[in-house]
Amino acid sequence: MDGPPSHGRAFAYYTYGAASSLLQSLARDYPQLASLTTAQEAYGLRSAGTCTDSAGHQGPCLNHIIQISNRSANAAVLSARPQIYISGALHGDEQVGIVTALELCRWLLTRYATDDWVRRLVDTRMVLISPMTNAVGSATRRRDELGIDPNRDFPFDQSAGSCMQTVTARTVNEIYRAHLLQLVVTFHGGMQAIGYNWGAYPYWRGVPSRSPDDAAMRDVAAVMSRYAGSGGGQH
Repeated sequence: MDGPPSHGRAFAYYTYGAASSLLQSLARDYPQLASLTTAQEAYGLRSAGTCTDSAGHQGPCLNHIIQISNRSANAAVLSARPQIYISGALHGDEQVGIVTALELCRWLLTRYATDDWVRRLVDTRMVLISPMTNAVGSATRRRDELGIDPNRDFPFDQSAGSCMQTVTARTVNEIYRAHLLQLVVTFHGGMQAIGYNWGAYPYWRGVPSRSPDDAAMRDVAAVMSRYAGSGGGQH
């Protein structure tokens, strides 16, 4: 199917073309609240493979990034707003992240005029969303990007020559470099949990070695879990 219907609460997975078309229409319909770019346009990254648009035409797989914030403010005010990044599908076969990220885009924009809480969020935050972070994987519904797992392609516990090989990882890297992010949420599939950085085995010294922000991330995860519903677990 080409995305969820516009009524009711039934959802379906998106094709690459349908997702791209929705992002383009949202940016076109809400120009004061949303701006759409790609990692290729914004950061000069290459494209990983060929994808099919909603009209059935083939072209480079583009890593779309939509920025949602009330853009009527001047540049200084915009840049001072807390910045939040939502990543939809680092693994292309974990399609729930694409649907969730796109529905968040739709929800923030379509409810802005009627929902005081949404309006406050959009007026006081900058929300960056890449629904199909792994564009070619999302299009082909594969976990990897051309044979490489993007989630193992970051410069951590990795040799210098064996990371940043995927456009997916480089897209995330460039977003981090370009923005002072205060909160990042990345969606994965296969389990129901809200996870956070608890530490890392390379820094294990015989006792638990928590990350510097462990207390803050634990509190944020607990609030998100209570709000969203945990399915019986903690977070």
